[in-house]
Amino acid sequence: MAKVDLREKLTAPFDPSQIEWRVQQAGTSQDGSVWCMVLAFVDARALQNRLDEVFTPFGWSDAYTPHGDDFICTLTVEVEGKLVSKQNGASKTQVEGFKGGISNSFKRVCASGYGIGRYLYDLDTMFAETSSTKQSGDNWVQASFKDKKTNQFVKYWYKKPQLPEFAKPKINEDEVLELEGMITQKGGDKTALMMHFGVSKLSQMTPNQYDMAISMLKKKKDA
Repeated sequence: MAKVDLREKLTAPFDPSQIEWRVQQAGTSQDGSVWCMVLAFVDARALQNRLDEVFTPFGWSDAYTPHGDDFICTLTVEVEGKLVSKQNGASKTQVEGFKGGISNSFKRVCASGYGIGRYLYDLDTMFAETSSTKQSGDNWVQASFKDKKTNQFVKYWYKKPQLPEFAKPKINEDEVLELEGMITQKGGDKTALMMHFGVSKLSQMTPNQYDMAISMLKKKKDA
C-alpha cells in the first residue's frame, strides 16, 4: 500500500455514529437555563478497529510502561516490512484509574503518532442544545453537574451537536466512479457540481453530498 493511501486510510474521519461526546463544562445562566460545552472523541475500540482495517490484527501491537501514576503507550505498526513505533503518555484518571490511564495513552499515540482521529482536535468549542426536561431519542444524552451556589446536583439533557462537513467521512472509490459515470451519461458539468458542494475533487464529497449529487443528476435527461 502506498504511503499516501496509508495516510488517507488512517486519518479518514469516522462515521458520526462512532463519535462520542464528553461534557467539558456545564453551568446555569442568569435566567436559570442550563448550558454545557462538549468535546468530541472516539473510543479505544473504534481506534483498534481502524488499526485492524489498515494493518490487519496481526500488523500492529501496543505496549505500556508505567511511570508512577503515568503510562507510556508504545504503538508499533508494520509498514512495507518495517516496524515503526511511536509513543505518548497519559495519567491515571479519577473515574477509571489504571484503565483510564492505559486507554488515554493509547488514544493519544493514535492521534499524535498516526493521525487517527486527530481532526477532532480541530473542531471549534461546541455548546450543545440543552433541556431541563427529559428528552428522548438517540441524539439526546442525560448528564448532571454540581451547582456551586446551591451545592445540589442539577440534572439535564443535551443534544449531540452536528459535525462540520470536514469531520464527516468521504465517499469511496466505487462511488466516485459511479458519480463520474452518471455525470458523463447525463451530460453534467463536473466542475460546476464540485463548486456547488465546495470541493476540489469528487473524492472529497461526503456521503450526504454524494446522495444529493446523484439525486440532482437523476433528474437530468440523458445527454
